Amino acid sequence: KTLTRSASLDQPTNITQTLWQQAKELFTKWHKSRGGALRLLGFGVSGLTTEGTGQKMLFADPQDQKQKKLDTAFDSIRNKYGANSLKRGG
Repeated sequence: KTLTRSASLDQPTNITQTLWQQAKELFTKWHKSRGGALRLLGFGVSGLTTEGTGQKMLFADPQDQKQKKLDTAFDSIRNKYGANSLKRGG
């Protein structure tokens, strides 16, 4: 049996931690309501646009800027040393 769950963010993001948090919330909500065996878990995004397009936030969260720098550093290391060179901790 295939079950799908989805959610939309209030504002666009390219911050990995924000995306993972949304996925975790969806999974936790499902697990608390149904639980049970799980064979496959997938995560996808849609409605992608080029960074810098769309409306900007007037009062951006300073933590978001910190996370963007972290994501940029991750991408740089992975581009130089390969996709498996660096992993995020749980």
